[in-house]
Amino acid sequence: MIIRFFVFLFFFVLSTSGFGQIKGKVLDAQDLHPLTNVHVVHNNRQTITNDSGCFELAVQSGHLMLMHLGYVTQQVKVSHLHAEPVILMVPVSLRLESITVRSELLRHEVFSSPASIGIIQQSRLEHSSGITFVEHLNTVPGVFVSQGAVNTNKITIRGMGSRNPYGTNRIKAYYKGIPITSGDGTTEIEDLNITDIHRIEIIKGAKSAFYGSGMGGVILISGNKPATEGFVTRFSLEAGWFNSYKPELLLQFKQQNWNFQLNYGYTTFDGWRQNSMYQRNNLNFDGTYSGKNTAFDLIFQFIDADAQIASSLNERTFTHSPDSAAANWLAINGFENYRKTLLGLRHKYRLTKSMENELIVFGNLYNGYESRPFNILVDDSKKMGIRETATVTFKRTAFHGGFELLKEQYTWSIFESISGNKGDELNRFQEIRMPFSLFFQTSHTFNTGPILEFGLSYNYLNYELTKLLPDSLNQNENFRYQPVLSPFLGFSFPVKKNGVVYVSAGHGFSAPSVEETLMPEGVINPDLKPESGYNTELGFRWSGWQNKLFVDAALYYIWATNLLVTERISESVFFGKNAGSTRHVGLELSAAIKLNQNKQKWKPAVDFNLSYSFARHRFKNYTDNGVVFNGNYLAGIPRHQLWTSLKLQFERNWYTQVNFQWVGSQYLTDRNTKKQSSYQVTHLRIGQEFNLFVKSKINWSFGINNLFDQKYASMILINAPLINGQLPRYFYPGTPKNIYGRVSFSF
Repeated sequence: MIIRFFVFLFFFVLSTSGFGQIKGKVLDAQDLHPLTNVHVVHNNRQTITNDSGCFELAVQSGHLMLMHLGYVTQQVKVSHLHAEPVILMVPVSLRLESITVRSELLRHEVFSSPASIGIIQQSRLEHSSGITFVEHLNTVPGVFVSQGAVNTNKITIRGMGSRNPYGTNRIKAYYKGIPITSGDGTTEIEDLNITDIHRIEIIKGAKSAFYGSGMGGVILISGNKPATEGFVTRFSLEAGWFNSYKPELLLQFKQQNWNFQLNYGYTTFDGWRQNSMYQRNNLNFDGTYSGKNTAFDLIFQFIDADAQIASSLNERTFTHSPDSAAANWLAINGFENYRKTLLGLRHKYRLTKSMENELIVFGNLYNGYESRPFNILVDDSKKMGIRETATVTFKRTAFHGGFELLKEQYTWSIFESISGNKGDELNRFQEIRMPFSLFFQTSHTFNTGPILEFGLSYNYLNYELTKLLPDSLNQNENFRYQPVLSPFLGFSFPVKKNGVVYVSAGHGFSAPSVEETLMPEGVINPDLKPESGYNTELGFRWSGWQNKLFVDAALYYIWATNLLVTERISESVFFGKNAGSTRHVGLELSAAIKLNQNKQKWKPAVDFNLSYSFARHRFKNYTDNGVVFNGNYLAGIPRHQLWTSLKLQFERNWYTQVNFQWVGSQYLTDRNTKKQSSYQVTHLRIGQEFNLFVKSKINWSFGINNLFDQKYASMILINAPLINGQLPRYFYPGTPKNIYGRVSFSF
């Protein structure tokens, strides 16, 4: 659906070249990349933009019409007597067939890309509660997000990462090009601010040599940029049930080659369960300079969060008192607080018309404190790294190569817990990890339309563990995994006019996390191997009915070896071990229907989206303590998942939107003796955007999450142990009906 955010036009103060000749450049209004093949029309004359987004048209003055699939058609007034215009085109809300893949300059359109890729646009994020955005990842088929609390989330892609008990691993994430995944593969993105996100791109499976060939895939988060010249200020406020409250202030400035953005947001939420209060401060700064052949981007991010922990419940308590906290966590008012600081500098330089280089240097600090019933964890992390990418293009062939190096020092101490207060220090560890990735990828577009991609990555991991025991000598252990070479091959070809078939295969691997590496006695398990395997897929995309209907379907098959599973001895003690081999078979389907996008009078614009996933993930060969699991389904993965959205846009920018999610049953244990039932959740939202004064807008909305007050478990703890005769605590209750309202004012 076409949602008109802004129409932007500004002029650089440059002299014109040639009488009666208009020259200009067309950029994407959000991330400022050049737009190619934009149709520029003036009466009977027309042209298209080149690879740099530039155009020339032999006219003296008048109105130019600019048209490009996936962007709002706009009309601008120009004259050859003025400077060369740089015209910013605004993307439509969601046109998958025309969105460009931004993965390290491989700018294929999603429609023709030889891989399965999910896109979440900013417009979808804006039409939701602003407390957290991770639930929107469920809109991408093959992706499943479990939410135990605002600060407890687990993301899985095609079943990879489901074995982690409390968080996300096996999946890498990048924020504005900067790696935010830790050295041991742990990813936390739930505390990012929605306002700072322009788009989320999900590459499913081991199909990109650029990002270390992780088994689960990659999440790429791009940031917002100022689009209009001058100052823009926006203040927003969201409030809702359970004392949720989020004020936010956004300041933007843009002038010629410079633009800056500063955003502060405060989030507080009392929670609906006992001991579940949450508070967070987000501060973000992004400053950019863009010259003719060079660009600098300075990124700063600070996050300060405090969160109480209610933990999981046994079945009896979950059924009768889902708003309760686990008794042992409630007794000490268990909580965590942490601070994160991210600083990055990105430099892009175009050496020639066909050669481009990008260098990113970054650092990340983390300090945390967690009060738990069994002990207290105090930890901190210092990371610094560099990422280098070079690109060379020859007509229809592009070559990309580079490396990524990270050094992380992670220190953690365990203290005795005395009724929730810090007691004596029991032990202290320090681990230094240095993952290194060297990558190469090439793509070629044939004259008739097919695209061939090939990639290769070399991955190496070395780490050192120092165990500091009070009043004793340091104990050091060094360990390194054998280098892993991971290839990728993808091919897509057009079918008639409106269809594309794609096929791909890639190798991936994931190293164990810190918790998985250590044995209960605190020593490294030298026999633990990285998880590895191959991912293959066959897909089809089709667009028809005058681009009003879009369909994307994919079949995938993953065979993984040395699957890492968690062996739990108690609530506080668990470690990783390899679980033989697994097979992941699945079907993914997404569809979009858009009607009346011209908004004929009395007829609302209709935007309907659907995604469906079918997963059949089983152990192929796994025996543990004499129990054979061959053929059993992997726990914590629903076999079916459906998400739909219907949005109606009326005159005067009124809209209403209904989202529906259905999650099928999933096993709680690897023995497949216990199941969680399926559930469905419905969300409703209405709102309006209108101009109050010149260059000022008001946007208000009202929403109800979990409209029918469905009781369900939004996250499960697989293979929860039976400790001291107590029932296993499998269930994290989902949030009940929640009403909220939001208003924003920009000028």
